[in-house]
Amino acid sequence: MLRRQRIDELRNALDLGFSDHFESENVRDTTLLHRLDEVERAVEMMSVEESIMHSLLRTSGDKHPSVQIYAADFPSDLRASFYVLLGGYYRQAILCLRNWMEMRLLGIYFGLVERDPSKYQDWASGKTGKEEHLFGTRLIGKLFGRDQFQKADASVRLRERLERLYWDLSVFTHGAALVKHDLQRDTDNVPRYNAKSVGTWLGLLDRTFAEVVFCEFVAYGHHIFSGMTPGEAKTILGHMPAHYEQELRSAMGQLGLVGP
Repeated sequence: MLRRQRIDELRNALDLGFSDHFESENVRDTTLLHRLDEVERAVEMMSVEESIMHSLLRTSGDKHPSVQIYAADFPSDLRASFYVLLGGYYRQAILCLRNWMEMRLLGIYFGLVERDPSKYQDWASGKTGKEEHLFGTRLIGKLFGRDQFQKADASVRLRERLERLYWDLSVFTHGAALVKHDLQRDTDNVPRYNAKSVGTWLGLLDRTFAEVVFCEFVAYGHHIFSGMTPGEAKTILGHMPAHYEQELRSAMGQLGLVGP
């Protein structure tokens, strides 16, 4: 069998044609055709989030645990979420958002709460015992042992918002919430463009972006904006709910990124 034929057969067997190749079924192109403005806006969030991580690297040094988390998460779960979304795998795209959220919170935990390098190494090598597993609400709870997170909780009920978001992302793990969010409309056993599913993902991305960025701000303050352009600052503010926007705008103003 010719090599080209073998490659084509694998593409068809893995449904890659529906995602990328078949002109009449191409999920990627159909998604971009119908939701171009929204996907462009979402990609801006991804670029800004990467700018935040680069800002942390610049201000904290190469050995800072948050940078180690970033390196372990590259290419990030956020980028992966875009990839599987444009392939038509919507539930999996939402689970990538949950993984991205956890990775960023882990970065904060090892960069702010648990500074012992050996603890990070135990986690990174898989030596951490079951009772110390850091994920979900247990991980969120550990962050709120810090004064700045307690203060943020008193101000904007941050812990409740994080836990609610984590729950909303987690219900997709075993297929729950598919009916609630109407994600099975116009679907069958192959990936296809589904407007309702894309809209659900976009809404959850907005929420996850806001919570991740605000948590990074609570943890590191204005340092997360140190390598940022005014345009990137504007993008962040455009995605923030009112209860976060005022605090972020004040910090950005001190750096000259936004006007009064």
